[in-house]
Amino acid sequence: MSRRKISVAVTFPIWPPRGGGQSRVFHLYRHLAETRPVEIICVANANELPSDREIAPGLREVRIPKSRAHRKAELELSRDVPGVPLTDVVMPRLIHLTPDYGRALRASVADAGIAIASHPYLFPLLRELMDGPIWYEAHNVEMTLKRMMLPDTTTARELLAETERVERACCDGSERLIVCSADDSLAFRRNFGVPEARITEIPNGVDLDSVEYVGPEARQATKGRLGLDGTTTVVFLGSRHKPNCDALDAILRFAPECPDIRFLILGSVCKHSDGRPVPPNVGLVGEVDDGVKATTLGVADGALNPMMGGSGTNLKMLDYLATGVPVISTRQGARGLAVADGVHMQLSEIDGFPDALRKLQAEIGGPVLAKRVAASRRLVEECYDWAALADRFSESIDRAGSRT
Repeated sequence: MSRRKISVAVTFPIWPPRGGGQSRVFHLYRHLAETRPVEIICVANANELPSDREIAPGLREVRIPKSRAHRKAELELSRDVPGVPLTDVVMPRLIHLTPDYGRALRASVADAGIAIASHPYLFPLLRELMDGPIWYEAHNVEMTLKRMMLPDTTTARELLAETERVERACCDGSERLIVCSADDSLAFRRNFGVPEARITEIPNGVDLDSVEYVGPEARQATKGRLGLDGTTTVVFLGSRHKPNCDALDAILRFAPECPDIRFLILGSVCKHSDGRPVPPNVGLVGEVDDGVKATTLGVADGALNPMMGGSGTNLKMLDYLATGVPVISTRQGARGLAVADGVHMQLSEIDGFPDALRKLQAEIGGPVLAKRVAASRRLVEECYDWAALADRFSESIDRAGSRT
């Protein structure tokens, strides 16, 4: 069984990867596909065309757009849950309105050795269609995350209760859980009674082949060529996801305390600030491609992660650490990572970010900062390379197959 095809059910397209969830699915499974075929069956937006293509050797992405009925029902539910995307949490309730997805998933699992629910929301459909083993890849503890995101409305309370039922069914009915952090493992054991023996930790990673490390000297040289000598620029990456939106709110609050620092915000989180006043030293860049992101991280003096909530681990942190940009983060933003304050980054409460930024300015060009970013890169190479993490995933699947 172990080297047969793997079918993965996902509520969003994964190529090209932009957000953290897309990056995890793409990079983890593209490396897994080096030893066995993998099919990702995705739910796409209603205005997209269906597609079936190889996006990496051995890795296929099948996109099935939501039907008009599905989209209409989702929009109707959204009226009572303003400002929160509902595509994932309503999937168990609405996926039957897109029968093409069920047909595509049925065809995929027909010759699969194992099926994986990446997030819990398509597990009920998988259980309906798959007689063989199903695994649950938990990007977060969904109950924790959605409780924080959903407002207190009648529809939101119903969806939260449904999310708990689906996540519990996933925990009870899946052969194995894949979690991103030890904290999430503990939460699943405590909240859902999952035995530790059924949990495998595969943390989030980074694609070291595509992320260039830029050391302090090279970083300052690039700034000089761009005419940025004597300036300080820090960056925050994020999708329009509530923990990121809250982090952006924090940056907008403390940025005026650092008028000599330029804050660049990259990603769809910028849409969160539409129509609101933005301090003059904050630049909202919006969504960018990998080249622009790499260039920005390669010249920035610092990277921020003022997260106050969330589950799993933050992929942006690994991008930061791998590129050699000095990091300032809350402990919540660094959760699940084997980092130490002062060794790999500065850890700070939100109120302390202005002081941490001034400390960073004083360290630029010095040996303390050079030692810190070098240690960060080594940590990523040793613990968070996607290729090595996929090998761990593959070994777990092989062990399970040898027992059947």
